[in-house]
This record gives sequence, C-alpha cells and structure tokens, in this order.
Amino acid sequence: MEVIPYFGSNASVLLNLAIGIDRMYCIAAPFKYNKAQKHLYMFILLLLPFLYPSTWIVLSFIAMAQDPHRLVVCGVTTLVASNLSQYNFIATVVFSVFIVIVYCTTWTIAKISNSQAAGQLLKPLTIIMIIVTLTYPVSYILLAIFNIVVPADRLLTYRMSTGVLTSFGYASHFYVYYYFR
Repeated sequence: MEVIPYFGSNASVLLNLAIGIDRMYCIAAPFKYNKAQKHLYMFILLLLPFLYPSTWIVLSFIAMAQDPHRLVVCGVTTLVASNLSQYNFIATVVFSVFIVIVYCTTWTIAKISNSQAAGQLLKPLTIIMIIVTLTYPVSYILLAIFNIVVPADRLLTYRMSTGVLTSFGYASHFYVYYYFR
C-alpha cells in the first residue's frame, strides 16, 4: 500500500537531480542541447529516477523475506527494512548534496555567461536552491526528532506530515518558474 508513495518520494530526489542536470546542460551548451535527440536524452535522464526507488523496493522485499516474523509498520518512511534505512538516508543526503552542487554550478555558469536569458534564470535558480536546500534536510531532521519525542501511537501521522514539506519543496519548481516568467 505504501509502495507507490515510497517510490515517488525516492524518485523525486533523483528527478530533482535530473532537472538540475538538464538545466545545467541547457545553459552550458545551448546549441548542443537544442540539437540533442530528445527521446534518447529524456530516456537516459529519467532512467535513474525510476531504477533507484525500484532497487530500494526490491532490497526491502528481500530483507523482509529473510525475517518473515518481523513486524512492519506500514508507513512511507518505514518501508525500507532493517539497516537498509541508514543506507537509504545516506544515499538521499548524498543525492541532495549533488543537487545543490549542480544548481550552484548552473547558477555560476549563468552568472559568468552574462546573457540576458541566463540572467533571467538567476533569481528563480537561487530561490529553488534555497528551497531544495532547506526542505529536504529539514524534513529529515523533523523526522528524527519525531522518532524520539512523539509517542508510538501518533508517530505515523507525524512521519507522514514531514513528507508534506518535502513535497512542497519539489513542487515549488513549477510555481517559482511560472512566477518569474
């Protein structure tokens, strides 16, 4: 039941990275970007965001199958079984750092290029970098605090509420770009 939201939350991290790489490529090499084969380019760009959560789901299923008597709390954040959740958290943090690096690189390229189109992109990129930098880590920090402070009978509700902050961060791209267009 929680597989689809879990898939979406993990795919969103890499989709955000893919969007950042796409924007960086568009600014760094606009002529190559326009001449690229769009179908192949999009396939390659979207392959990792779908393979990454699929891998975690398969690994979690294997871990759960090895310990069939273990009670599983059905929540998006608890789908990863056993000690895999630590690795999932570390991978998510690493990808989040890559996202910030890609957006900072894109921002630097846009700033150096001095073109009008790239200049229009600076303000939205800055806002998106701030939102991405703050929402995902803050939601994980809140999740860690909730795991310590909140009673077990209400923990699932609090865990799910941290996802709202993350979803807001990823959904904000559209609204930020729409506002500045």
